[in-house]
Amino acid sequence: MKKLQEKDKIKKMKKQAGGITLIALVITIIVLLILAGVSIAMLTGQNGILTQAQNASKQTDIGEEKEQIALAYNGAKTENAGGVVTYEDLNRHFEFNKVDATASGESPIKVKFNDSQREYEINSSGAITEVGVGSGQDDENKVAIGEITGNEIDNTKTQDKYGNELVVPAGFKVVNPDDDVTKGIIIEDVSANGEDSATVGSQFVWVPVGEIITDENGTKTTITLGRYDFANSRRNTCTNI
Repeated sequence: MKKLQEKDKIKKMKKQAGGITLIALVITIIVLLILAGVSIAMLTGQNGILTQAQNASKQTDIGEEKEQIALAYNGAKTENAGGVVTYEDLNRHFEFNKVDATASGESPIKVKFNDSQREYEINSSGAITEVGVGSGQDDENKVAIGEITGNEIDNTKTQDKYGNELVVPAGFKVVNPDDDVTKGIIIEDVSANGEDSATVGSQFVWVPVGEIITDENGTKTTITLGRYDFANSRRNTCTNI
């Protein structure tokens, strides 16, 4: 009888030990799943480590490309004794410095890097502005204006219904994709994350400067950057700058 009681006691202890082990295993699995979810979010989220690394790498590349343009411009400026720098001068220095970029146009000169497809403009004062990021997109493969969601990592090159080119900043979507640039393309901030959340819903009007197409027939007009002059007239007048 005593032996039977001891056996029953041993069996109960084994069952209790097994139950405790199973619960601990389940808790461990749950904790691991939570940690895995947090880790994935930290890696792949909009503010995740991978995204930040991609953005940092991109900004580094942009800085290097601007430095290459500035180096070519300053070299050409020195050769011309401070005179006007042309796109031919830049192309000559690009070739000499083994930079895979092509300059074209005048005032401002446009520079396109063949590898990254990024485009810049440099004015007569030597100021360099990034005007587009192709990210491997050819002109024929621009993202349709209505397909831009605001979740893109890079600025997105697109065009309106008449073929006028524009660049939508990363984190923005187009509110009126069926309109054209003559009416103003409205872009809205949708980057609801971190410190940027305060700007969510903010809208801006994208208005082009330069030659644009105004209708289906290809009619063109030129929009110039202007400012209102209140000092010299009772009526508001816009003067070019």
